[in-house]
Amino acid sequence: MAYKILILGASYGSLLGTKLLMAGHDVTLVCRSQTARLINAEGTEVRLKLKGEEQHRTIR
Repeated sequence: MAYKILILGASYGSLLGTKLLMAGHDVTLVCRSQTARLINAEGTEVRLKLKGEEQHRTIR
């Protein structure tokens, strides 16, 4: 079952939000307008080492 999740803050929220998106949930990230403009213009990148994998995976 997928949940709709609201996360306040883009710092650690981006990491948590990415993991939740990968698990199939609908995630909304709330952040300051300056941060939102930067994310909308340049996107985000999270590097994760997933269980059972040797190397980190880059998710954009």
